[in-house]
Amino acid sequence: MELILVRHGSQEPDDAANVDPALSETGRREARQVADYLAREAVDAIYTSPLRRAVETAAPLANALALDAVVCDGVVEYHPDAVDYAALRHFKAENYAAAQAALANFGNQADLELFRMRVVDAMESIVADHPDGRVAVFCHASVINAWACSVLRLPSRPFVNVAHGSISRFLCASASASFVSSLNETQHLVPDP
Repeated sequence: MELILVRHGSQEPDDAANVDPALSETGRREARQVADYLAREAVDAIYTSPLRRAVETAAPLANALALDAVVCDGVVEYHPDAVDYAALRHFKAENYAAAQAALANFGNQADLELFRMRVVDAMESIVADHPDGRVAVFCHASVINAWACSVLRLPSRPFVNVAHGSISRFLCASASASFVSSLNETQHLVPDP
């Protein structure tokens, strides 16, 4: 089966009171572009993280294919209520090398392993439910990194800077019999004019 992982679109600027932001206008455009691109493929099922930005990114494809997007708690962000996205974006803009070094130390190894196990359990369940299908899962950069690390048998650390609205593809029979087909496809994303 083909497992297509889609990172949610760009979200609204964050504030301390909003840990579950909606998509920004750019994010809504990215979601439409993902839908236009994937609607040409035979997607059999759609899953989404429960976080608003993932649900909103999945909606255009679900509408185009007349499919219900199934909410899957197993593909929610690493720490869904503890990430200060505004600070992280500012930090990356001001000192990208330092931000990359901080992300390399993202979480302790035990927490990352627990997170990876949660992601693998969720993906294994999706694969088992659709053994011959093509499934799109709308999720987060940390989820895509965790699954890719599992498939590639790498330590549980973020290693791909996953773009908003990007697509990563895996050919799967199970976590132990899965292969990377592509990581971080962005050819379908057209920047603002």
